[in-house]
Amino acid sequence: MQWKSKIRLWHRACMVRSLAALAVLGASLCIEGCMDSPLPTDEASLSATFHLDGSTNNEGVEVVLPGTAYRGYSDSDGHIIFDNLPARTYELLARKEGYQDFRERKITLEPGDHIDLGIVHLAAIPRDGTLEGEVAVEDLAAASVTISLFGTSISSIVSATDGFFRLADIPAGLHQVLFGYPDEPPRLQIPVTIEAGKTVRLPRLLPGLRQASTLPHPHPLPTDVIDDVTDEPALPTPSPTALPAPPTVQPEPTVDPNAPGIVKGYAFYPDRQDHSGILVRIVDPPLQATTDAAGLYLISSVPPGLRTLRAEAEGYEPFELVDLTVPAGQLTQAPRIQLPVPGASQASGAVSRVYGQVILADKGEQPGIPVSLEGTNFTAISGRDGTFVFNSVPSGVYVVIASQEGYEPATYEIEVPDDGEDVPIPVITLQPVAIYMTVLETNPRQNARKVPVTDRVHVEIRLSERFIPSALKGAVTVFPQVAARIETPDSDLITVDLLRTERPEVQFETSYTITVGTSLVSTEGHRLERPYVLLFKTGGPRILGSRPEAGSKGVILAPDEPIWLDLNQPINLRSLQEKIRITPNSGEVPVLRQERTAFGQKVEIQIQVSPKRKFRITIPSSIRTLDGQKYENTPYRIEFQTGDYDELPDRNDEYLNEINDMLDY
Repeated sequence: MQWKSKIRLWHRACMVRSLAALAVLGASLCIEGCMDSPLPTDEASLSATFHLDGSTNNEGVEVVLPGTAYRGYSDSDGHIIFDNLPARTYELLARKEGYQDFRERKITLEPGDHIDLGIVHLAAIPRDGTLEGEVAVEDLAAASVTISLFGTSISSIVSATDGFFRLADIPAGLHQVLFGYPDEPPRLQIPVTIEAGKTVRLPRLLPGLRQASTLPHPHPLPTDVIDDVTDEPALPTPSPTALPAPPTVQPEPTVDPNAPGIVKGYAFYPDRQDHSGILVRIVDPPLQATTDAAGLYLISSVPPGLRTLRAEAEGYEPFELVDLTVPAGQLTQAPRIQLPVPGASQASGAVSRVYGQVILADKGEQPGIPVSLEGTNFTAISGRDGTFVFNSVPSGVYVVIASQEGYEPATYEIEVPDDGEDVPIPVITLQPVAIYMTVLETNPRQNARKVPVTDRVHVEIRLSERFIPSALKGAVTVFPQVAARIETPDSDLITVDLLRTERPEVQFETSYTITVGTSLVSTEGHRLERPYVLLFKTGGPRILGSRPEAGSKGVILAPDEPIWLDLNQPINLRSLQEKIRITPNSGEVPVLRQERTAFGQKVEIQIQVSPKRKFRITIPSSIRTLDGQKYENTPYRIEFQTGDYDELPDRNDEYLNEINDMLDY
């Protein structure tokens, strides 16, 4: 207890001796601090630098501040500045033909602010697409296959044993894809619609003569009208010498010429989704069946020969197929039937039959795909081969709509003439609905400013899906170049540390962009729709923290234990000693000692403290770094409350024991 009483008396004496000195110091700090504070200006400025992806000339980016008369264009370096702006909140819009727009919605300018958005990348809008798929040729293990686009120089030759092909930089639009063997006319032709920035994947193809019949025809025709069309262009016939040897054909078993057959088909209402209840019958001999909800019917025990098939339902015009061939002992797939629109036979003017084929880009021909004529009651469902028919369509202009769950709907405009001629529709290809991985959140946020710099700048980017860690290599880039450490602590989280402890080190007050490219693949096989660009600007010199921390209570400090101040840039120690303010005032000038770190400085502040008291240390805004820069988070205050010093003897005993051990040693 005698030792503790001496400490208290020593504290009181120190406080009395320093009281007068700190009073004078406080007055001088007030005068000097007021003299150092510049008067704010009334106007501000806003600037940015725009880089066009894939271009070295960044001139001509139109930049406007919506809602104002401010408008300008970037120079060849992409730079633009708006001077003399009134203090307020602005929105900035940058645009350039062929590139995606950039919009910054809230930019608050205070009087005297000079805000630079840094480098902003404008991504090019894709104009071309890609086609890929796989081909294989039976009985030609060593053959090659040529894939080309009609009317272009885009082509590829692949081995039939591998078969994967990819055609890039294809202009958007409808193209005819030709398949064949080198130095021969093409054997197969498929129409494909290419969309800008997307990849069309074709199902696996077998471009031999036997297999070609199973692939989509450039203009697919329902089987009931193929024999009536004579002007359809035929595909070139390959040279017989280039064909492989035909496989051995086993003789087919003999069929009883009088054995009955089976007729199978589909019949539809023109204006319903439920197609049940349509009566379909063979006229002679009288045989009949009724359709189910999908329009399917099956008539068995049909004598072989030419038969007339009739479909009818109450309230609709009947429809007949004449001379349907029914082979002996076989299943016959009848042409699709759609009942005529009620009253169409009495309507003035001719009507036409509209037909086509709809396929899924990733699955090929599929039944059950709804197709309709927009604004009418005409509806149809694709058959097993993807074909559909609209019967008795009056003349006019229509929009064909094909849709399927999980796929982007497709439309095609047609004109039905008034002469009653059939109207074929080019193949409609439905693309799967694109599923993309997205960025959920970032730290710092997009376009953040004054991001704190310690020994690093820590960045976190969290994605909507878990990704493959090996795909991260090369997927993340930083500009300007800086030493960085890229890691994946979680499978949906990317961390990027921009370092000050390695060269080139991260800089103060500098704009950085971190780009996550589309090469990053999730475990579900999804990618980003476009590269994600995170833009932020680092802050300047700042006080990083203290020990004890601000707001601490029950703090116990030994007589020789200092207060520590961490900074990311060395401070002018003499200026700090003159201007630091300590409450309560002990009357003595604090003892300061500095220690350099790898990325800044630690300052030791030695003051006299007493138990159960509140203390406040204030670093004023007039404090500067060694090179004259301002600390951006000053004035900075450390407030803490000391605890009961009855706990000091235990700590002192430990200290004395350590000294005794050293003396004994």
